[in-house]
Amino acid sequence: MKHSNQSTSMYSSRGFTLIEVLVALSVFALSIAGLAQLRVAGFEHINVTRQVQQATYFADAHFNRLGHDTVFLGQQNGEYRPADMQYPWHLSLEPLPEDVLMPTSASLSTKVKALKADLTVLIDNGSRQLHFHTLVLTTPPADTADQPAGTIVSSQP
Repeated sequence: MKHSNQSTSMYSSRGFTLIEVLVALSVFALSIAGLAQLRVAGFEHINVTRQVQQATYFADAHFNRLGHDTVFLGQQNGEYRPADMQYPWHLSLEPLPEDVLMPTSASLSTKVKALKADLTVLIDNGSRQLHFHTLVLTTPPADTADQPAGTIVSSQP
């Protein structure tokens, strides 16, 4: 019996079996594939974050211009076009009911009109939407009947 124990111990001390090597390589390959997938997902998240930042910048600039440019009530569509991307947007401007803002002043309401602005910007090739809302104070438009719904293309906000 001693002889058989010696041969078993000699066999096990020679190294790894083919099965052990294949299992180890499989585990290593799966871990490398998992790390590669994490890296790809990380780059995708960075890209979406960059798009959200750009779209937020454009939306903020768009809202800032609303009080200074001519304001058209109703619906408007357009695109922000930075260097390599396109961000379609949709803007809705509606008068705010006068009873929402308190206190109301007859002299102020003839000079300043409060508008509710809702802006939707599409990012990530249209698969995600960002919604922005604000109030805009502007002078009342003279006549809203002649105002176009409009499509605007803007390369800069």
